[in-house]
Amino acid sequence: MYKSGQPATYSYVEHRKTRAVEFGILDPDDIAKFSVANINSERIYNEVTLLPNLNAANDPRMGTMSKDSKCLTC
Repeated sequence: MYKSGQPATYSYVEHRKTRAVEFGILDPDDIAKFSVANINSERIYNEVTLLPNLNAANDPRMGTMSKDSKCLTC
């Protein structure tokens, strides 16, 4: 894994030229299939543990607010 301040190591993977790049727009049904959290709680943090609540705006499955925390989806 690359860490800040360290040189990247050489990769032995064969390089290929990109022939094409295609962009598109997802329809709402596809976006819902990819979703990882249903936001239905108004409490952002748990009052006892002081951790972000699941199914709230700071749900850790959608990414973290801190670089020291781990994303629950990854």
